Amino acid sequence: MTDSTYSQPVTSRTGECQLRIDGISAFYGEAQALRDVTLRLNSQEIVAILGSNGAGKSTLLRVLTGLLKHRQGRITFKGEDISGKEPDAVIKKGIASVPEGRELFGPMTVHDNLLLGAYTLDKQKRKELNDARLKMIFDLFPVLRDRLGQRADTLSGGEQQMLALGRALMANPVLLALDEPSLGLAPMMVATMMKTLKRLCKDYGLSILLVEQNAKAAIEIADYVYILERGEVRVEGAACSIMDDASLQRAYFGG
Repeated sequence: MTDSTYSQPVTSRTGECQLRIDGISAFYGEAQALRDVTLRLNSQEIVAILGSNGAGKSTLLRVLTGLLKHRQGRITFKGEDISGKEPDAVIKKGIASVPEGRELFGPMTVHDNLLLGAYTLDKQKRKELNDARLKMIFDLFPVLRDRLGQRADTLSGGEQQMLALGRALMANPVLLALDEPSLGLAPMMVATMMKTLKRLCKDYGLSILLVEQNAKAAIEIADYVYILERGEVRVEGAACSIMDDASLQRAYFGG
């Protein structure tokens, strides 16, 4: 924390620590994007990462998922150092991501896009899990069952976001990292997506790291919040305390 003006009292957090990001600094060339970022995510917890454009939110997820190498710091997941591991290795450890923009394979069917989500699992594991994972996804998103043979690029924006989330779930993760899942969605669809994330956490036992610009939607489902500014953690605290702090609302959310 670099600015005590906006510091929040650290409240007790339930669950076992699952992910620790300690002192991470990252660069694009010589431009520093993250500076000594430290945070933690507990089991069955939703942690929201908030901040304006350019604050470093997406960069943090890129570092976590192995898409960007950091210069200093350490990432520990379930007690194991995963710093600097390649993206496929990170997925195999149990961290799946839903990238900004979804990155679906448009000409492929919904069914084939879903199956691609399980590519990191070995053949036997895929055979054991595929039916159960698809059942779970259709329970969450019934519309995808009706669209299985349809090209992904013909889906609505909301349906594409469902598919991107479903594809990540096919990897059988214990932690989901989502980058701007509400981007471009109608308010009703945003509400549906946030309810689904809450359900994944509470009913299915997943931990969720949620990067969002829609601060209000994120805070309403989060347990804990970190606010980044210019690549640094400037505020952290329980979601309820940040939601009720008028000075934070004015400073960061236009309240």
